[in-house]
Amino acid sequence: MTDNLERTTMNTVVIGNIELIDLLTKVDGLKLYKLAKEHIDDDFPQYPVPKDTVINGASVPKFLRDIISPTGELFRASVPHDYFYTTKVISRRKADAIFRKIVLDDTGDYILAYGAWLALRAWGWKAWRNAKQIEHPELLID
Repeated sequence: MTDNLERTTMNTVVIGNIELIDLLTKVDGLKLYKLAKEHIDDDFPQYPVPKDTVINGASVPKFLRDIISPTGELFRASVPHDYFYTTKVISRRKADAIFRKIVLDDTGDYILAYGAWLALRAWGWKAWRNAKQIEHPELLID
């Protein structure tokens, strides 16, 4: 398990190249972070994630967190994915496919990328259903 967390100040952390504010709160055992600045992913620059977006990293089940860290190799993919799920600016299917592509690009691990994608397709509907729709339909990207 690799954890890419680097603490820079009391509440500011950098994971990979993503600067975050640690909200010092956990939900379902996952830490909450807020983006310190807009995140534009190298692979998907057409989907910028706004500053102050709250994310929790990869929603890895508790029994797997010793093997797969929520702030490890799935983290970069989880940033736009969390944003897509909370705003619904693109379809769930497309959000999950982008997640898979980023994980595959970052790790080269087909088993991890497709395993995580299959888990999202099987159980992600709960998070998708519980998220509120974006209040500005004119911003929809899909």
